[in-house]
Amino acid sequence: DEQESGAVTAAPAGPAGGGPGGSLTDCLGSFAATPPERSEFPGLDERGVEEISDRVERIRELKFSGPVDATFLGNAALDRRIDELAGTKGARALAARQGAALELLGAIPEGSDLYELTTQALAAQVVGLYVPETKQLLVATSGDPGAVEELTLAHELEHALADDDLGLPSTGKVEAGEGDRDLAAESLVEGDATLTMELYALRYVDLSDQLDLGEDPQVADAGLGKLPDFLRRQLLFPYEAGLQYVCDRFEQGGWQAVDDAY
Repeated sequence: DEQESGAVTAAPAGPAGGGPGGSLTDCLGSFAATPPERSEFPGLDERGVEEISDRVERIRELKFSGPVDATFLGNAALDRRIDELAGTKGARALAARQGAALELLGAIPEGSDLYELTTQALAAQVVGLYVPETKQLLVATSGDPGAVEELTLAHELEHALADDDLGLPSTGKVEAGEGDRDLAAESLVEGDATLTMELYALRYVDLSDQLDLGEDPQVADAGLGKLPDFLRRQLLFPYEAGLQYVCDRFEQGGWQAVDDAY
């Protein structure tokens, strides 16, 4: 369940691929005339979560029913929590079966541990995540927070907002033969949060900070550089293809058309 893994990358994306709705630039065009509201990063604390939540509500045109349940953790504690969420016996067994099949297809190197490859790549860059089962937002507080952390928090808060107002379409439970359905649901959810994050960056993050994000190899790579190409594409698909789908919906009918997709 990617909603339990945080944003794969918090850097503003480049133009989305072709399609009926065109590029990400076209998708953001209606917001270009909106005056930016640049401000200092409010911080990784309760006040910061409240302020970013207010901004996300205004961008996404939805409202939280109450305060966000945010828990602030150091990196080590957050890593342990991620391992608890993802490290169930069923998840490991499923990853072992999928890994064996991918090896036979030549999609990943022989002897690869699919579970470890995926979880290590994601845990290396998670600074916040929303857990649908508990309606809880987990926020990393270690290090010197900046634009990456602010945008990632905006992304995860959009997950919480959409879940609160619309209900997320994915249950998080793996069912045989339903992989395409689950991927479609996940792509809607991640595309929605990614578009919101892009709009947040456009309005609230200084342009120089946005450019720095695009040039930072750690942000651009997002911890995925060591993954086999197949796994990297699989992990990025919900964000990239999901963003294009949500942009298409948004261009056709604004946020209401995106809401209808849920």
